[in-house]
Amino acid sequence: MSLNRGDQFPAGVEFQHVPLDLDNVDVMNPLTCDRPIPLKMDNLISELGDKNFVIVAAPGSFTPACTENHIPGFLSNLEKLKQDKNIGAVIIITFNDPFVVSAWGKLLVQAAGLKKGKDYPKIYFASDMDGKFSGAHNMKKDNGRLERYALVVNAKTRKVGYLGLETKMGVSVSGADEVLKAKL
Repeated sequence: MSLNRGDQFPAGVEFQHVPLDLDNVDVMNPLTCDRPIPLKMDNLISELGDKNFVIVAAPGSFTPACTENHIPGFLSNLEKLKQDKNIGAVIIITFNDPFVVSAWGKLLVQAAGLKKGKDYPKIYFASDMDGKFSGAHNMKKDNGRLERYALVVNAKTRKVGYLGLETKMGVSVSGADEVLKAKL
């Protein structure tokens, strides 16, 4: 079943992630990693209250378009996403295991130059390793990788306010610029 604008975000969604310490971006080591823990979306949604969250799906960690364009676009616009779209959390998912996603996330966060003490939305780099979430909503490729998409949800109502699912190579409707233009 596909997700569409206006649909309810499903209950029970869970990803795996290794928490990022944004207070120590300068000393993050992508070669060290803690144990993955569940990212239970129902809990996060409760914490966010009346804020929105965005799930940004990438076909794979370290893939060219995702690393050079797609994810950096979100990281460089964190303050604007929070201010203009009331984004309280950015969840970046790939099909890779949580260790690979964590290493990739650390490198991207460092490259983005995020500053300690800034009031950014929460940032998660997480694994939809078996494609359970993406596959259940027809957003998984035949080879197991995720489609490239961005999904904005209002945490209070759990309603999907935006879904940009790419139908061609590259980044257009799933990019930060389109999310910032979206009428939520």
